[in-house]
Amino acid sequence: MDFTASQVNEDNTPSPEGSWNTISANRKPASTARPRSELITVGIQLPPGTLTPKLPLCDLLATIIAAANLSPKTSAEVTLQAKPAQSLVFLKTPSPITAHLLLSLTSLELNGKPITIKPYAPSPPISCLGVIHNVGGHFTTSQLLHDLEFFTSDILAARMMGSTESVLITFAGTIIPRFVYFKRVSFRCRPHKPKPPTCTRCLAIGHRAHQCPQHSVPAKCRRCASPLPADPDAHVCAQPWCIHCQVNTHSSLDSTFPCLLDKQRDCAKAAFLRRTAMRRATQPSPPSSSAHEFLSPPATSPPGSYATKVKGTPPMCTFSSNTPSPSLSNESRSFDLRLAMLERNQREQQRVSDELQQKILALTQTLATTTSSLTSQLTELNKQLTTLTAPTSSCHVTKLVDMVETTTTAHHTRLVKLENSIVWILTTLETQSQQLESFTYMLNSLQESLPPAKKKEHARVGASSTSKT
Repeated sequence: MDFTASQVNEDNTPSPEGSWNTISANRKPASTARPRSELITVGIQLPPGTLTPKLPLCDLLATIIAAANLSPKTSAEVTLQAKPAQSLVFLKTPSPITAHLLLSLTSLELNGKPITIKPYAPSPPISCLGVIHNVGGHFTTSQLLHDLEFFTSDILAARMMGSTESVLITFAGTIIPRFVYFKRVSFRCRPHKPKPPTCTRCLAIGHRAHQCPQHSVPAKCRRCASPLPADPDAHVCAQPWCIHCQVNTHSSLDSTFPCLLDKQRDCAKAAFLRRTAMRRATQPSPPSSSAHEFLSPPATSPPGSYATKVKGTPPMCTFSSNTPSPSLSNESRSFDLRLAMLERNQREQQRVSDELQQKILALTQTLATTTSSLTSQLTELNKQLTTLTAPTSSCHVTKLVDMVETTTTAHHTRLVKLENSIVWILTTLETQSQQLESFTYMLNSLQESLPPAKKKEHARVGASSTSKT
């Protein structure tokens, strides 16, 4: 900031000698803000130990820009964010063409050494992951994106999960669908429960093998946790050893030891909380229930006017008694919601009871038909047995006896199954009736606690519904 003494007044007249001079500041013009637009992120996984304090991030950004052959205008829009602990670099740009050029990189030259890289496009911030199982084969990403169908949101990415027949799908938005079509077949889609990252090199929890900070130390055996020699075939495991629990009952990467199970639960809980937080952030906020219309204060006249002398002192502004307070409106709303939920549950229980009654009637008719057919068949078989009295027909008698026993056994089995079904239905009906009674009791108690105005309104609604029916 440049401070200068002005020799003239505000009206451009010279200041008299010996008078005060006004100090004015010549400010620099404010810098133009960078236009904010939607940025595209490109991630690059570097070898472990690459991001060290000896490598300035400015030089790394210049190396990546030179390897991608970006123009000076487009390179000015690229920003870099590094995570040294994970050897990760994120590049952000608003241009899709620049992002495509960055994704096409295969190698870099850092400190005179060429390194192989594989850039990738991370999932957008507002997205969620779902999993479908048993797709019947192993497919490429292009095949999955071509054959996957979902009609309410976009599918951003899809890939197979290792060598399994499960597919990991990235959906746009924060809602995971219940069903997804793959090759025109419906599959149940479930939320992805990520597992904690485990290192197969140092057997630690929290990072992968390509992010291991102990890349200069020999890898450890997955079973006995001892350092592996140069020739892995020459290593002989004595007994399993867990470096986390310090016991020899299981290995370090065993999925059943408590520490890993706790980490899995923490990862699943974190993913659920992240999804719900994004859903809550993206949904529009409901209108505030505390906004009420109050009476405006009366217009006041200037002091000493004729209207003031006639009317006297204006009354104080008072709130309308008809306007409900926020607490009363919230209680009324919650009461209505509970009442509606109880009525809906009562209707659902009634529907289930009616269906069970119909099933009981159908099973009773089937049982009666089966019993009558069994009785008629046994009568015919008895008649045939009485008519076969010749000694030469002993083989026929034996066959008929076997037929009678087989038929009797089959019908007995059917009768037992029908009886079991009837017993199960009766038990379910009894449970449903008990729940229905409890819901009815709760509904009656809620209706008794209704204010008089609410009781009149519900009585009027019930009378109108009965008249319509």
